[in-house]
Parts: sequence; C-alpha cells; structure tokens
Amino acid sequence: GVSEVLKDRKGFSVSLVVESSSNMAENEKMLKKGLFSLIDSLKGGLQAGSLITFRDNDKTISKFTLNKTELRNGIEKIEFNGKSNTKALYSAVDKAITESLSIVAKKAIVVFTSVNIEKEDAELVKLINYAKNNDIPIFIADFRPKGENKILSGLSKETNGKYFVVAKEKSFYNLHRLISEEVIGQNSYLLYYKSPISDLLWDKDWVSLKISGGPKGFSAFSDFSYLIPEGGGAKSGLARKLLEAELSKAKAQERAEYLKKIEERRKEAKEILKKTAEEEKPKEEKKEEPKEEEEAHKEEEPKEEGGGGH
Repeated sequence: GVSEVLKDRKGFSVSLVVESSSNMAENEKMLKKGLFSLIDSLKGGLQAGSLITFRDNDKTISKFTLNKTELRNGIEKIEFNGKSNTKALYSAVDKAITESLSIVAKKAIVVFTSVNIEKEDAELVKLINYAKNNDIPIFIADFRPKGENKILSGLSKETNGKYFVVAKEKSFYNLHRLISEEVIGQNSYLLYYKSPISDLLWDKDWVSLKISGGPKGFSAFSDFSYLIPEGGGAKSGLARKLLEAELSKAKAQERAEYLKKIEERRKEAKEILKKTAEEEKPKEEKKEEPKEEEEAHKEEEPKEEGGGGH
C-alpha cells in the first residue's frame, strides 16, 4: 500500500552541519547570528532541526527536535578550535543525510564551512548521489574569504540546493525562506510491501515495486527495485553497503550468465555441425550404391557359348 505521510506543506526538517575549527573562530559572531535567525524562523510543531559539528571528525550535538531552546543551547556551546579537512566535511554531511532518513519529513541540509576543496573525488560523487537519490538539497554557506569554491558550488547545484559566499551575500540571513521554497515541492510517501512468498527474507532480498498515479488527465509511474537493509535500516549506512555488495554480486552474476550463454551457443553450433555432417554422410553412401550394383551385374553376366561346325 501507499500512504501519504506529509499532510502539512509547511512541515520540514533541516540538518545544520557546522564546522567548529579555529578557522571559523573569527566568524563566530556572524555564524551564530545566522544560526539563531534560522532556528527562530522554524514554525513550531511543524519544522524540526538537528545540529552536527565537525573539525577532525563529526559529532551530533542535537538530534532532530522541535525544541528550539535545545538547538539554541547546542549552538551556544560550540567551541571553535583545531583543524578541519575535506574528509571530516564529507563524513558530517553523510551523517546528516543518514540521520535525516530516520524521520518522515521533507528534508534539507545546511552546511556552514570554510573548508577549501581543491578537486572532485569518488567520495564527493558518492555523497552527491546519496543526497540526490533521497531528494535532499544541500545549502552551503561558505565562510572562506577567497571567494567561490567551484566544488562546493557544484555540490549544492547537483542536489538542488544553493551555494553562497557569506561575505558577499545577504542570503545567509534568508535561509529559512530559501529552504521553504525548495522543499515545498517535495512529496514523501511511506511504502510498504507484503510478499506473497512466505520464505522471503526482509533483511537481504530485493523487492520490486511498480507505482503509478497522478491527477485526472495526467499520470506517471515508477518501476524499480530496492533492498531492505537488516538491522538499523535507514538509521545506518548499512543499506548502502548492502546495496553496493548486491550490485557487485549482480555484475559478477551477469558476467557469469554471459559466459554461460556463449558456451551454450558454442555447444549448440557444434551440435548443428555434427548433425549436418551426419545427414550428409548417407547421401554420399547412396550415390556410391549404383556403381556397386553395376559391378555386380557385370560379374554375374553369363558368357556367350561359342558354336562351330565339324
């Protein structure tokens, strides 16, 4: 069955991912002002927030809550020191995506950072796909003084978020409006499936669904398969690990089936050649038979008796 779980168009969840390295210390006042502005703009009972910080590693300060005071207290306690890096940033955003999947709501992530990413790598691509596949826009407030970072800008663009350099744009203080405009079109559904197969294991088996629907005069459908993870489900990264393993297994199986088909065709061709050869053999023997009979007649032909007078 399919059940719509988002009844209120104004409801959404936002994950705040904040860099807490010493590089952000000089921007502490402006950063906290922007964070407080966003939290105060959240609509009571409808919009939730969470707080994750990172420098050398990530840390969840506050899980998703409707309590604005809890979020404000978490922000107040952030201490800015130490160094950060690209790996820590990716890990924090990955964690924000995973944690947001544990609740049913429209979703958005806002990253506040000064990390300079110099080149795109496999981890970034994986992160972008993780966000895109779950329809989660990533907004990035770049606190670097050197201007736009194309990699961070691309991360926001690819996920339908927005990137801006804090020193140049006032959009930093309009985050709530920007997020609301982006997530209002998100549609979330709770899907569940009961298999007619009694021995189907929910923790490691693929389940296929075909969903169709739409208003009068218009329709759309999606035909897909997905893997239900064991254990923590959407609250952990296990789903992706199982999916990657399953895809790898599927590729190996596909290759094996391909080689099997090639071998079957080779055997089939061999059988055809053998059969053709056997069919041709009797024809050759039949062509030789008349010659053998002719020779036999010659041998059996009686000799003429000579006659003479005395």
